[in-house]
Amino acid sequence: MNKPYLRNPDIIQELPWRRWLRNEFESMPFPLVRGLNVQDVDLAVVRYGELADRHLYDDGILRLFEIKQLHGQMSMGQMRLFSMMDRMLRAGDPEGKNYGGFYFLHWEPPDNCKLNGQRLTMDELAQFMLGQLEVDPVSPEEAYEKRKQRLF
Repeated sequence: MNKPYLRNPDIIQELPWRRWLRNEFESMPFPLVRGLNVQDVDLAVVRYGELADRHLYDDGILRLFEIKQLHGQMSMGQMRLFSMMDRMLRAGDPEGKNYGGFYFLHWEPPDNCKLNGQRLTMDELAQFMLGQLEVDPVSPEEAYEKRKQRLF
């Protein structure tokens, strides 16, 4: 059940249980499907230790990412999931010590990207991931609306 199914082997792996949830639940009677939102969390990155100016065993800094390629759009379900996660993580970290926020990464293969609408080179993206370049986080709702308008 955990063997990857390679729908687009150069882009993403789809696990069989994820495919089952998405494909089979659509054919079930309506009352069983109502209220189910199945989404992938594209990327969660934790910077810790020296990269976060902390002791190796201290908690790191978590950032959440939604990644889209070319003309990809964030779905309403993705926005709702990330909004809920963003609110809960902020509430659990009121001082902002461990949660670094939500980021929308628009990937233009092979080497161009925008992070929250800001065009970055791959070197700049690497610097951001290592904590050497700052880009302000964005709310999932803002990312959803701006991507619909092609601003992200």
